[in-house]
Amino acid sequence: MQRVDSFSQFLTNTWRHLDEAQLVTFTMVAWSIWKKRNTKLWENQNDTVEQVVRRAQNLLNTWQCARSHKPIQPTLNMQQQEQHNRWKLPLAEYLKCNIGAALFTLSNQVSMGACIRDDKGHFVAATTRYIDVIMTPAEGEAWELQQAMMWMEMIGYHNVIFEMDCKMVDDVHTQKHNMSEYGSLIDDCRTILSNHRNFIVAFTRRQANGSAHALARAALSHVSRATFDVILEGAWRKHKKGG
Repeated sequence: MQRVDSFSQFLTNTWRHLDEAQLVTFTMVAWSIWKKRNTKLWENQNDTVEQVVRRAQNLLNTWQCARSHKPIQPTLNMQQQEQHNRWKLPLAEYLKCNIGAALFTLSNQVSMGACIRDDKGHFVAATTRYIDVIMTPAEGEAWELQQAMMWMEMIGYHNVIFEMDCKMVDDVHTQKHNMSEYGSLIDDCRTILSNHRNFIVAFTRRQANGSAHALARAALSHVSRATFDVILEGAWRKHKKGG
């Protein structure tokens, strides 16, 4: 390797000898290393080399996924937009399970919330769960779907539409293999889907997924795994319009 006298010169020389794909990977790893430095400085937390590499891989996956989607043109009027953002009834004889996740970086915890409603819009059940672990946002989203599917298996529901407001939904429906913790969670979700032909994973807007995110944020107030057969009327009224 050519001798360099400064870090800026090292970066310049590196950029000149990398192709586009290598340059993107280099940039993601450099960002993750910088993130490790900030985490140590501000949170006194030491990330392992594995965590640094995994964070870079997941950021790259998220970035590539975002680039593959064309931007939505603002063609809807205000009334149409409001209707588009509302929670919608599932197919007849199906349940809809809205799910959301929350990351608590200071306490190194990840939580999820799931809310089930029937084809009339009536509340059926809800659950909250949390674990003490460090996860990237992408891993948290994959984990929330895995947990919601396992919950449906456990209580015996078969016709279920799982709604999430993240682009991770696309990864569940592809056959791409990802050698990371995120990829392992996605593989678990694919396996469950293959065993339940009437499980459907779909994307929804965040505005239509408010109840799931409210549950996820409140998860730390309960035991690590909590299930609710009824919901407080005030809380239901507050979040009903937004899903």
